Amino acid sequence: MFREPEMVENELVHRSSPSAMNVLRGRLIAKIDEVLSQIAASDDTPSNSHIQFEANLVLPQDVTGYSRRVILDSIRIDDLRSPTTEKDSSLRCTASSSDYVSVNPPLHSQGYCGLDGVPASAEPTHSPNTPVAQSCRPIDNSCVPLFDGSQHTPPTTPTSSTLPTCHLESEEQRPPKRRRLGEDHPHKLEQSTIDKLTEGIWEQIHNPKSLAMGNDLKEAMSWVLEKMSGDTNRFESRDLDFGKATKRCQQITTSSRTARAFEVIVQAHWVDCYDARLTALREERPELRPNEHKKMVLTEACTSFSWSEKELRNRMAIWKGYREIKNAAGWSALVFSGSGIYRFCKYRLGFDQEAMTKLQSMRIRAEVAADTLQPQWRTLLSLVGESTQRHWRGHPHDWAVGRREDQDAVPLAVTYKQWDPNFAFQNLDESIVDCEKWGDRDPRRSESGPIFMCKSCSLRQSDTVEENECECFPDLYSPRPRTSCPVQIFRTDNGKNNGLVACCSFERGQAVGEFVGMVTKGLADVDVMQSQAGDNEPYQIWQGRYGNYTRFINHSCVPNCQFQTFSWLGIQRIVVVSNGIAADKELTVDYSGRYWDNLDKICLCGEARCRYKDRAKR
Repeated sequence: MFREPEMVENELVHRSSPSAMNVLRGRLIAKIDEVLSQIAASDDTPSNSHIQFEANLVLPQDVTGYSRRVILDSIRIDDLRSPTTEKDSSLRCTASSSDYVSVNPPLHSQGYCGLDGVPASAEPTHSPNTPVAQSCRPIDNSCVPLFDGSQHTPPTTPTSSTLPTCHLESEEQRPPKRRRLGEDHPHKLEQSTIDKLTEGIWEQIHNPKSLAMGNDLKEAMSWVLEKMSGDTNRFESRDLDFGKATKRCQQITTSSRTARAFEVIVQAHWVDCYDARLTALREERPELRPNEHKKMVLTEACTSFSWSEKELRNRMAIWKGYREIKNAAGWSALVFSGSGIYRFCKYRLGFDQEAMTKLQSMRIRAEVAADTLQPQWRTLLSLVGESTQRHWRGHPHDWAVGRREDQDAVPLAVTYKQWDPNFAFQNLDESIVDCEKWGDRDPRRSESGPIFMCKSCSLRQSDTVEENECECFPDLYSPRPRTSCPVQIFRTDNGKNNGLVACCSFERGQAVGEFVGMVTKGLADVDVMQSQAGDNEPYQIWQGRYGNYTRFINHSCVPNCQFQTFSWLGIQRIVVVSNGIAADKELTVDYSGRYWDNLDKICLCGEARCRYKDRAKR
């Protein structure tokens, strides 16, 4: 411990000029160097001891003599007596670099250069035997924090000094830099828990393999029914027998041969049976308290399950979540919820009224998609006594759904009845060529083969898995089986009649579908897609009576889709490509000015940048 001569303190304590600060700094460094040299040369100082540097901050005009002591740093005496290795050169100024940084962090990580102009990355120039205080000076910067929280402004120009500058090097103290994402990894918002659940339901409904009633699943169902005592012991309609439900739930829950869909519907049904048993017991034994009723029912269930009460309560908390989803979104959402429903119901993240409202709005939509895409799903409802009859038949896009809970699905023809009482629409997977206009020739064909190369990726295209190399639009054009596009036709509320809504999100550049219809020519006064393949004669694609869901994509002056030509096996196709679409959003494209120039219609896109919003004023 040392103190600067009293005259120096009295001379500089009330002065704040930069030169005064530098004089004080230089004298302190010289004094520290002298003290450290004496201690290092002395043999009386015990080993493993430390030197502690302190400062007394005296308040101005302090008549009480009160001062505030601040511990600046400490250093081991053994480090002064032994040469410092190059490995420890970053810690010569202090026994712990992190301790020093916590008081006055080094600024060389921000590109700061020392007073001598040496960059922060340069090696220290002092020798290992040079006293530490001589080789270490405070880093000069435009604004250095003092220990009492105030700030001072050092000189803008370096003062002349022969003392070298030492920069602390500590990678841990450098501020982390945000990782830059390339074009292949754009920033996107994280989905909420309920959005992940609902999108997972839609993906499972549109996946033909998610609930394939193969031999394994049929055998599992037969095994479950045969394990029941007596005959198949089927539930009657809305049978809430607690004994049956508990026995069946116990067999399915403890068996690894059954699928997740089996478990969730039986466990959700068991909660209904539990509540029904509790209600019946309250009527039978009204003299008991409510907690006693619950205790009796839980004891009965624990005996059947061979579980402790704690284990049953933990499982019931999850099963009640299944029941809530079933009550809000229906059995179809529960069957196709997948494994994500367990985590959603266990932790109940986002399990609020807003989530339940969103599930209720998709109840009828999910049933329409499930009945038309995977009608076998209702077979599973025989395990809980529900009806196995389909409510919605035909093609998935034969129905126009609503986007609210109170809107039922209606046949597509009904939505056009006021304009065309005889409206009929045939859903196609591939475009058909108008033989009356083109004969046996396809105007879209630009190559005859037999080898076809993709014009986008320059790789070979083939209808066999072994030979195909093109992966430009694998969801549409590949030898692999196609999956159903997760979209639905819905009734709009703004006068556009029907539209197309995305059940799942579409990444930017992902194909939504091919513009399919009748390939013809010479049509006028109707909506058609006009295109030309190479030097061939121009052709039109008409979707008035034939086509697919792309027919119902409405116009927008700020669209989230666009049309793109693509050649597959020598035939030109018109593909609807996503510009980035979130789930539950309407799909839109720009019909282009050529469509609107000679058309006496009003644009209903509602965008602030609508190019045709003034048409109503004409």
